[in-house]
Amino acid sequence: MLSSLLKIIILLFPLILTGCDKIKFGSGEKIKPSETYSLKIPEPSGVALHNGKLWIVSDRNSTVYKTNLKGEIESEFKLGKADLEGITVIDDSLLAVVLEISRKVVITDFYGNEVFRTSLEVDGSKNSGLEGITYNSSNGHFYLINEKDPVLLIETDRELNEMSRIEIKDVKDLSGVSYSAKENCLWLISDEERKIIKFPLPLSEENGISESPSLREGFRMGSEYRITIDQAEGIAVDDENNLLYVVSDKEEKLYVFEIE
Repeated sequence: MLSSLLKIIILLFPLILTGCDKIKFGSGEKIKPSETYSLKIPEPSGVALHNGKLWIVSDRNSTVYKTNLKGEIESEFKLGKADLEGITVIDDSLLAVVLEISRKVVITDFYGNEVFRTSLEVDGSKNSGLEGITYNSSNGHFYLINEKDPVLLIETDRELNEMSRIEIKDVKDLSGVSYSAKENCLWLISDEERKIIKFPLPLSEENGISESPSLREGFRMGSEYRITIDQAEGIAVDDENNLLYVVSDKEEKLYVFEIE
């Protein structure tokens, strides 16, 4: 009797694990989105989430769009003639947008009125510059990524003064970044490698530059999973509902992933 019961437990054990596991980030498995929406936004290259709305930038027409969670446009404004590549929400009235070619960060209100802009010193070809930005409201820090040549993760204070800069050598490129307050981590996306990487913070100490040991060793210590999206260039995390929003530049689509 005991032997028969043990055999049943052994046979059921993989099924029990599968049922409890759902999606686990870290195994590197390929996962599929739960929802997909077509966008009426040309070449969407960055996305941010705030109060149930998405903010999406286009690198074709230099326009910032406010949409609902299905990507349906509610309002929009032009931001010069720059190459917009990433966006984040600072508070209930301000956005920060990165311009790839000029290596600039522009602070604007929700209606397109510019408040401030500054430049970051980043080398490399003009089309391999700043690709993403996200904001940590708990400490007022921004995290920015440089796409490649070199791949960089940069941390600044609220005034966009650089605090730390780390070159990443274990990934070909980075195309988007989003901060999770719930887990105090960054969600990073790679267009060329078609993967999303979850990486813990902090990157630096409050009193100065202090590289994380895990960052020095590269992304091997960060959890990741594979996606099949063509030219994924923006990512936003919804901590409350355990969702990730990803935009595809080439496909002009919005993808939603469940991360619970």
